[in-house]
Amino acid sequence: MYSTLCIPDPLGRREPTNWALIRQVPSFRWLAMVVHRERCVRDILACLAREGHRLPKSTRETLLKTWVVMDVATTAGRICLVHNETWWTDVDCWNAQAWVLKLGMRFNEPMTGVGDDGLVRVMLGQRGLTPLWRLLMRKGFTNAVEVLRAAVRYCYEVKPENSGMSIFGVPPAEIGKLHLEGWGEGKIHLFRIDELVMRESVRRRLRLDDHLLYMMLWGQVDPVTGRDIKPSDEEMYMSDSEDEERAIGARLRAEWKKESAERKAERARLRKERAETGFGGGGDTEMGEEGDEDDKENQRPRLDKGKGRELPEVESDTTDYSTDLEDEVDEWRGIEIDDETAWETEDEDMAEASLFNDLRDAGAVGPSGWRRKRGGKSESESGSEGEEGDDEEDGEGDDSDWD
Repeated sequence: MYSTLCIPDPLGRREPTNWALIRQVPSFRWLAMVVHRERCVRDILACLAREGHRLPKSTRETLLKTWVVMDVATTAGRICLVHNETWWTDVDCWNAQAWVLKLGMRFNEPMTGVGDDGLVRVMLGQRGLTPLWRLLMRKGFTNAVEVLRAAVRYCYEVKPENSGMSIFGVPPAEIGKLHLEGWGEGKIHLFRIDELVMRESVRRRLRLDDHLLYMMLWGQVDPVTGRDIKPSDEEMYMSDSEDEERAIGARLRAEWKKESAERKAERARLRKERAETGFGGGGDTEMGEEGDEDDKENQRPRLDKGKGRELPEVESDTTDYSTDLEDEVDEWRGIEIDDETAWETEDEDMAEASLFNDLRDAGAVGPSGWRRKRGGKSESESGSEGEEGDDEEDGEGDDSDWD
């Protein structure tokens, strides 16, 4: 049935019954057909559920089988498919009949409707369920003229005085031909799915006529409590929200493209003006030089952390002290250790450092600690100045007292 949607096996695998032939495998066109049908079936059931006409979950599979039956161009072929009880089960008969009943309820106003199933017959007589999907989704048949054209194409008897004339824009060769086998190519009536289900239920003795009232009430009233049943969000979900998101994305992309085109046009205009006035492309004028310098500054690599901006230097509060790595900052090396306090150790530097810490805790070390003031004098000079009698009366905070 779908050989046109298949391609030869790219791996060259053979048919199991005939090794002389390469088997056919589904193509991307076949995948697109499956996706389209899944979407249409979901939307059809969601449209009915939103109007309160709920159906069992197994109806989805039944509608997919119904679409396969509608792909057959002959009545005999359709009857053979429906006669297959393994493929078309009794549940499918019940679901299909309930679905046709719900469609009739959807297309008729409950209080003032005429109670005619003409629109249902026209939609089920089409080549597939896509026209029905377009009708329920308001993507097609949005006015009376389109509906009348579909009805004229499907089944309409032309009066003798009107023969050879078009009706509602339908050519004479297409009037009343769609209900025939081969979708107008044959001369025998092509059974619709509602006719096939009715005949098959009689053949299987399912007595579906006794279930019509329960089919009408199914999904609307709780049989135990008698209260109305609200359709779930899963049942009412359809692809209209996806279409809205696609439309929003397309509109945003169009706006971005328009803004980008405007910016490009503006830059092109500015380049043209600079070329005409001589301010662009390496001119000798002051304005041109300033423009080049500005461009260089703008093209300078950005150095700061994460944002590309050079941070200002932070002034330190220890500028009075030397920060040069070559300066001596280990003042404890000049301390003399008495023999009485000396002890044997493998590392003399560690011993001197420990003694320096003890002297610092006792207050014998000046406030400079481990750092030496920039431009400061040596220890011997500071000691001699202390002996000569400086004006400092309190020597607790002087570095020369501990000498």
